[in-house]
Amino acid sequence: MRGLFWNVRGIRNDPTQRVLNRVRKQNHLDFLAIMEPMVPLDGQFMARRLGFQEVGLDVRCKVLLDHEQLLHLRLESNRWPKSIFLTAVYARCDIVERQDLWDALRAVSVGASPWIVGGDFNTVLSLEKRSGGAAPSSVAMSDFHDVIADCALVDAGYTGSPYTVVTHLELSKSDHYGLLVEAETTMEWKASSFRFQHLWAKQPGFLEVVRRNWLYPPLERYGSASAEINSTKALSEGLEQECLWNVVDRVVAAERNLKEADEAYDLDPCDRTLVERNRCSAELVRALAQEEAF
Repeated sequence: MRGLFWNVRGIRNDPTQRVLNRVRKQNHLDFLAIMEPMVPLDGQFMARRLGFQEVGLDVRCKVLLDHEQLLHLRLESNRWPKSIFLTAVYARCDIVERQDLWDALRAVSVGASPWIVGGDFNTVLSLEKRSGGAAPSSVAMSDFHDVIADCALVDAGYTGSPYTVVTHLELSKSDHYGLLVEAETTMEWKASSFRFQHLWAKQPGFLEVVRRNWLYPPLERYGSASAEINSTKALSEGLEQECLWNVVDRVVAAERNLKEADEAYDLDPCDRTLVERNRCSAELVRALAQEEAF
């Protein structure tokens, strides 16, 4: 099972939605937890907009606790050997108010059952987890350590930048990086269904491709209209591959450039690397908009 935790305020804008849609498709997300959107959201509309049209069809979700600082869920599916508990956290900034969160986490602790806890805790476990600014409170770090121990949680580790909150970076209108998590589950492979892509019909020569495939070789050679349709499908997919090749290449290149710019900024956080990072971010947004147009 794969999911994304993201503290994002720009969920209503198109660039952010394009980035999320890209991440969903690349990583085959099963869930998306959005913290601090700061705007009312229509759940069904956002599910469709972000490509979760089939959400809920094979996964049963029950809300066990809707707390002002966390949402605790139980997820069940025939694809998984047992239930998975999921807790999305958005902690208060005040150390005293966070005590309610720590108490709530202890109350919903599931013991040895599979449990994923993620989100924005507004504190860190150690000094190494923060760069710049005021030093984190030792009391806050101690409280965080205590609740992790009390709930028998384990830090899953990470790859990528060690800093999930970076100020003054235009990351699709958010100053937080998304946190992608993956849990091993027993998955059942299913063949993907064929879907007609409207972009094929917009390409010059598409109708000629269909006409030529249906008239030559003759139907008798194939034996059935179904075979003709399958043959046309193969040609259509080839046409799609050709017309999308440049668009996909631009998106991949933009993602690579943004990753390199992120790494350069982490190593040398100055105006020059910041400008380059924001330029690469804008280029990725443009590339994703072109991809979405297809």
